[in-house]
Amino acid sequence: MLPRVSRGLIDGDAHGGIDRLVDLLCDDGCAVVEGVLPSESLVRLNAEIDRWLASHPEHRVGPQYPTILDSFQGLQTLRIQGLIQKTPSVAEFILHPVLLGLAERFLHPICAEIALSAAEVIELWPGQPAQFPHRDTDLWNFLPPTRHAVAVNAMVALSPFTRTNGATRVAPRSYLLPPGTAPAPDQFEPALMAEGDALILRGDLFHGGGPNEAGSVRRRALSLSYQVGWLRTFENGILTVPPSQARRLPPRLQDLLGYAAHDAGSSGGGVLGLWDGRDPHGVLALFDSAADG
Repeated sequence: MLPRVSRGLIDGDAHGGIDRLVDLLCDDGCAVVEGVLPSESLVRLNAEIDRWLASHPEHRVGPQYPTILDSFQGLQTLRIQGLIQKTPSVAEFILHPVLLGLAERFLHPICAEIALSAAEVIELWPGQPAQFPHRDTDLWNFLPPTRHAVAVNAMVALSPFTRTNGATRVAPRSYLLPPGTAPAPDQFEPALMAEGDALILRGDLFHGGGPNEAGSVRRRALSLSYQVGWLRTFENGILTVPPSQARRLPPRLQDLLGYAAHDAGSSGGGVLGLWDGRDPHGVLALFDSAADG
């Protein structure tokens, strides 16, 4: 059984609740947080997803372009990326005090600024087989193994996660395995969740989507991945939301998309992500000035 924590416990314990989640990530590597999101937020985001899909009938199940990721992404899986442009409500999920607060607390010991690596809808359709177990930190396979994870993920259930409809399977404590080894099949457990629950896991934990054998039931999730700011992100945030649109977003979301420099000067490091030798927020200020003029 995966560790479970109620949203009420986190809220009632202020910062101590986030620290409890960090402890779980440092021990088991994962936890289910119950009731993270209220029903009205879920209804609004699901409605926005459905409207976008209805207006884009060309977007279909399976990879949209032939890529080496075909088998990984799933031929009976619907994925929507670039969500900030397509579903505005996703911003409040990305900036959620529990999800973002946890990512900041977990990652800041090894970085000066965190970034949003990816935000996508993942919907498993009936007939989708199990995804092969993987670590998300394999994105950066040239990075030598470290004691700290460089990413933390949140899989928010936009529909129930059950044993038969493809609940994500995780192998607790598998981040401790040495490179080149994988957990045995019986070490994986399904993350059973109600709508509004969230599975949090460190990026170096083995996991994978389960098989959807539930007849006509689709399993929908919002997958959010936060990472250290000194690594390149999975999604290119500045192309996904260019300056002309990013200037209207909350400043913290601008930072997560890549409009913040990674300034490690206070810890003896350097500065990354500058624009013409300056703070990249200056690009957004130029667009603000043009709009005002």
